[in-house]
Amino acid sequence: MKGTIQLFKIQGIPICVHWSFSFVLVWVFFTAYSYETGLNSMLLKINALSILTLFSIVILHELGHALVARRLHIATTKIVLLPLGGVAMLENQSFSPKKDLLISLAGPMTNFALVLLFLPLLWVFPESVIHQMVEVVLHPQHPLIMVSHLNSFQWFVFLFILVNLSIAVFNLIPALPLDGGRILKAILAMRMEELSAVTYTVWIGNILALAVMTYGFWTDHFLFIVLGAYVIATSSGIIKRAKILEILKKTTVGEILIPVDDFLRANGQNPNEETWNFSDAPYDISTSTPLNVAVDLMLKEDVQFIPVAEDGEVKGILSLSVINTFIGRF
Repeated sequence: MKGTIQLFKIQGIPICVHWSFSFVLVWVFFTAYSYETGLNSMLLKINALSILTLFSIVILHELGHALVARRLHIATTKIVLLPLGGVAMLENQSFSPKKDLLISLAGPMTNFALVLLFLPLLWVFPESVIHQMVEVVLHPQHPLIMVSHLNSFQWFVFLFILVNLSIAVFNLIPALPLDGGRILKAILAMRMEELSAVTYTVWIGNILALAVMTYGFWTDHFLFIVLGAYVIATSSGIIKRAKILEILKKTTVGEILIPVDDFLRANGQNPNEETWNFSDAPYDISTSTPLNVAVDLMLKEDVQFIPVAEDGEVKGILSLSVINTFIGRF
């Protein structure tokens, strides 16, 4: 994903922020400002603490995915923070439905575990504080009603529990690209082809998204409208990627190899001159290798082309540009 800046690393995994995250910072100040009273420092403090808590939890959620993936021998290239959440960029997107199920469950289960970890802290808070927390849940449009009773630590604990529960429950909605959608897709893929599983999951997700949008219009909750529209807007791309993956799985490397001489000429080289040495193919790729495996390897190694050899003889060159052209035909 382009347009990201690395902030730090956790367990060797880069934590990055996308440039669009700057809109969140604008929102923090915009919602705390009024033309009549100017900048409300108390509301600014609430907004800043809320955003910091929210995206700390998002990082932990995505780390749950990443660390389970690591246990299954699937590396994570980076975790990217976006305005609507985060995403763990897995190095390999071609894995079994069982692994997909375990990785997808890891995020929400991490949130539930964090809730259980912090829940005992509520027992030490005064009854009046718990009452104020309930009031904020019932009247989220008026967060200032609790400020006079809660200190920063109490506000953080309350937010931490509430946001973890919200993220866990929201992500379990069976709609792609949410974790719940991936869980449903993985379960269906154990019984049918992955493309069919993706298609059924997308249709279910779109129906739920329409229901969420209708509820948003009916109750004037703009966020529900945005989330429903996001699920529907991404559905066609999800199905398209699933179709492409299905094609790559059914195509072998040998079907789209470029002869070495043709590859050299296309790059302005003379085949009769040993300008490039292809005698040793550095990767374990043969003509019978499924194309999706080769693509994952090329993206991992960040190479545009690789020589493919068998029995010490180079059979041809596999090029990402040729693969993209091949995919564009479908």
